Amino acid sequence: MKYFSIKKILYCLAVALSIGITPNEIHAKPKKDAIQSAVSNLLRNRTRTDLINYIIKKNNYKTYLEIGVADGENFRSIQIEHKDGVDPGGGAANYQMSSDKFFSENSNTYDIIFIDGLHLSDQVLRDIRNSLNCVSQNGLIVMHDCLPQTYMQQVPYIVPGSWNGDVWKAAAHVRMKFENVHFCVVDMDWGCGILTPNSSQTLFPYTPKDQLDWNFYQQNRNTLLNVLPLELWIQSQ
Repeated sequence: MKYFSIKKILYCLAVALSIGITPNEIHAKPKKDAIQSAVSNLLRNRTRTDLINYIIKKNNYKTYLEIGVADGENFRSIQIEHKDGVDPGGGAANYQMSSDKFFSENSNTYDIIFIDGLHLSDQVLRDIRNSLNCVSQNGLIVMHDCLPQTYMQQVPYIVPGSWNGDVWKAAAHVRMKFENVHFCVVDMDWGCGILTPNSSQTLFPYTPKDQLDWNFYQQNRNTLLNVLPLELWIQSQ
């Protein structure tokens, strides 16, 4: 590691100013490089982990909460100053309890919250509502498993292989009932929903939950969940 004297630092600053580079621009370059690196990783890998790390870099977030840590593969890879994980199964979570219990006791706020717990729509909706009560004013909520690809992947009980549960029905409820947020699903890694609080959206026409079957999902998927290709979502940021 190189160390520079105060005199050397002041000299470099004076040179930068003499050619029209401001202190803010000097400070901004490393951040810009970090964001560009995060974008490159996201476009290359297209994983929820890279999506979350990009959002963190872009918005300079400091605090992170993950609901449903499981083995900790995603949790350990999140690059942020402070992170908390919740999972009743233990593992890598520092809060080994249900999300309902965690939220009932929690007094912290978080810049970004990732919901990937029990993949049942009623539980996901509780996690969303509870997250809205503790996300920071300019924060975001990300939720996984919004885009099942087959009927069996979205049944409301655990099956062998890839299982998304009926998370998409919770996402649909947000699109039909939550006026003061913006919600979209980025079409990657089983569908990553992004909920922006303190915003607005044009609501999808209300449909009762008992009519939200697999055929309805297939026919209305893109408009129902406001599905966006990754590249288009990045451009919108």
